Amino acid sequence: MWEFTSLRTAAISWLDTSDASPCRSSHVERVMFAMQYGIKEWLLPSLLALAQRPEPISVEEGRQLGIETALKLASVREKLKLETRHRWQTRDF
Repeated sequence: MWEFTSLRTAAISWLDTSDASPCRSSHVERVMFAMQYGIKEWLLPSLLALAQRPEPISVEEGRQLGIETALKLASVREKLKLETRHRWQTRDF
């Protein structure tokens, strides 16, 4: 089949750097693009950013991500929160 790897690389680069790109400001958009188009280098950093941000995942973001991804992300967020709380409680001052 047709392989347009240089075009794909250029498009991903543009999405990564252009101020006009919807993916510049939204980690949810980056996750969606990463999953839909197999952009592996975007997936983990964007999921990690969503897991570590202080605001919870909104209902609309959950819809965009899909139920499975949203629930996995919620689980990771909860584990991170518990680990952080545990570290603070066991700290010696």
